[in-house]
Amino acid sequence: MPESIYLQKNAPIFEAIYGKGFISLGGAQAVHRLFDSVNIKNKLVLDIGCGLGGMLQLLASKYGARGVGLDIHPWMSQYVSEASPALIKERLRFLSYVPGEAFPIEDESIDLATSKGVFTNIKDKRAVFSEIKRVLKPAGELLFVDWLVKDSVGQEVTVLDHGEPSFKESKSSYLALLNDLGFNEISFENASKEYLGYIVQLDKLYKSKDHRQAYLTIIDDKLRHMLIQANEKLLESVKREMVYSYKIRASK
Repeated sequence: MPESIYLQKNAPIFEAIYGKGFISLGGAQAVHRLFDSVNIKNKLVLDIGCGLGGMLQLLASKYGARGVGLDIHPWMSQYVSEASPALIKERLRFLSYVPGEAFPIEDESIDLATSKGVFTNIKDKRAVFSEIKRVLKPAGELLFVDWLVKDSVGQEVTVLDHGEPSFKESKSSYLALLNDLGFNEISFENASKEYLGYIVQLDKLYKSKDHRQAYLTIIDDKLRHMLIQANEKLLESVKREMVYSYKIRASK
C-alpha cells in the first residue's frame, strides 16, 4: 500500500502550493467564492477533513464564524491548534476522529457543515453523511465542494497519481444518498469553470521561475515535474468533461 501523502513532513509542500493553511485546489480564493453569499457570523461551522486549518481560520477571521475542524490524521489537529493565530484561537477547535466511528461532537450542535474536495477520498459516504445529519441543528445546513463523474456512472473508483484511491460520485448517487438520509432542499451548482481556472493558475505557478527558486528546498525539480504532470492530467480531465467540480448544498 502506498505511503499517504498526508504526512506532517509534507505540510510545507502543500502550503507552498496552495497557501498558508491550505491543502486543496483554489486555496483562500476558493473558500471566499464558496461562502461569499452565506451568513455564518457567530455560527458554528464544522469542517470535515480540515487539513491544515486554513478554511476555518479564514471563516473565523473574515466572516466572524466559530469553527470545529475534524480530520482523520491526529497530527493535523495538533498542528493546526498550535498554528492558529491568537486572535481567533478561542473561536476554533480542531479534533481527530476514526473513520467509520462517530464524530466527537454533540448531537444537533452545528449550524453549518462543510468540506472541500475531501469526500472524494471516502468510500463509505453514508457513514459520514449520517454523522453530519446527527450533529447538525434542526435548521442546520450542509455546503461542500466535491469532484463528480458523469451522471450515468454512479460511484467510480480510480487510483490517483500518488497511489491513493478516489471514490467519485455522480449527481444521481449523491442525490439518492442525501435524499435517503433525509436532507432537504438539495441543490447542485456546476463549478467546473471556476475550478478549471484554479488548475490553470496552478500550472502557471508550477512553471514560474520565481516560485521554483523560492521553494527549491521544499519542492525539488523531480517533484515539481510530477506535480506539473498530475495537474495537466486533471486539466485534461476537466476539459474533456470526464470529471466535474460541484458545489452541493442541502438543509436538515
